[in-house]
Amino acid sequence: MSRRHILEVLSSTRVNKLPTGLRMLVTSRPLDDIYRTLGVMKNVKCKSLDDIPTAATIRDIRLYVSSELGQYRHIFAEPHFDEITQKSCGVFEWARLACEFIRPRPGIFPAKHFHQLVSQKSGGGGTLLDEMYTTILDDIMGTSTETLEVFRSMMRQIICTLEPLPATSQMAMRFKFPHEEDRYNIEEVMLCYMGSLLAGATDSLTPIRPLHASFYDFLTDEYRFHRFFIDISTDQADLAFACIQVMQEMLCFNICRLESSYLRNSEVVDLGEKVGRYILPHLSYSCRLWSMHLEKTKFCVSIAKSIQGVMSNMEIFFWVGVCSLLGCIRGASSSLAVAARWMQEDYEEIVAIMYDGIKFIQNFGSLMMESTPHLYLSAPPFCPEKSPLTSKISNSFPNIARLAAGNHQHWPSLQYVCRGHRRSVMSIAFSPD
Repeated sequence: MSRRHILEVLSSTRVNKLPTGLRMLVTSRPLDDIYRTLGVMKNVKCKSLDDIPTAATIRDIRLYVSSELGQYRHIFAEPHFDEITQKSCGVFEWARLACEFIRPRPGIFPAKHFHQLVSQKSGGGGTLLDEMYTTILDDIMGTSTETLEVFRSMMRQIICTLEPLPATSQMAMRFKFPHEEDRYNIEEVMLCYMGSLLAGATDSLTPIRPLHASFYDFLTDEYRFHRFFIDISTDQADLAFACIQVMQEMLCFNICRLESSYLRNSEVVDLGEKVGRYILPHLSYSCRLWSMHLEKTKFCVSIAKSIQGVMSNMEIFFWVGVCSLLGCIRGASSSLAVAARWMQEDYEEIVAIMYDGIKFIQNFGSLMMESTPHLYLSAPPFCPEKSPLTSKISNSFPNIARLAAGNHQHWPSLQYVCRGHRRSVMSIAFSPD
């Protein structure tokens, strides 16, 4: 769920239906859209961390450090806790990283790491965090340029992924990258060492994301001048290619094993469980977001041929079916429009199928949202006879119902009928979504 959607929910009247004794704590950076949305609400109390006395922050950091390292009193004593607290300069994230860095574990000498930290020159909060991130990454990678490239490649994938994915799904995507040298197990070679910086580093089912937004800033800001800088503009093509490959491999007929077309999707008791079981996170991600990566990618023949492989076969119907099960059928038509604009002149036939797919979704999208099996049963008989999609589904399902007479040759010009007004309509406006 995006920040925009969360803000819409928190600022809507639905919040008034929650129990009166319920309190929610929302923490964020001082972003303008958050302040504009929540700052004007009467039932919201805003508190800036800048207003908290420095002494209170230092006290809290001291308590945190002593709590985290208190079990290692055979190594650390109160003066060590004081020194780490003083070194933090009131930056809580620095203190957290410091405790992770010097915590005893196999192959680590805590005293050495402690002296390495406290010997650094103190600077501002951002500088302190940069120094801490550099120290931790230097310790993980040493001076190996090969290890550094593996790190950059892995983090570029994690950062460029539009929604956090667990390690199993990130690896499934990576093994579909176009270049063989990029296909390796990130969990074994790098991810397992990144627990202090990334959520999901040690749990293959937890989505991977930076534990703190400052780590993202550290890696992607080219003006920080460190060797760990990551250019996030270079990974979109790999992710676009991987998404299409995932769809081509995993899409299939009736993917969720729905047993009856007589039930609406809402009436299938275990539909949510089936979707979670059969539409894995990386397939869900690929079906919903492939066009967003494609849009940021220059035209590439290998990607175009992969798209052709999906659009020229029954996979286009299987993909639409997955989108209906995921509740994003309207986004599917937008994806086809993006892909059609991206393709070049040599692919007119595939572009025609894409635009035909948009018409198909516009006419039958609501039907499929009600009951996905009718994608194959009720929609095809009403497709125009000259639609490219009609021949595809007729060849694959020769025994489906057909109209004996009266079918259109082409898609009708009429797209939608607005109902509900009682008087003459003088003007009309459409929302972009």
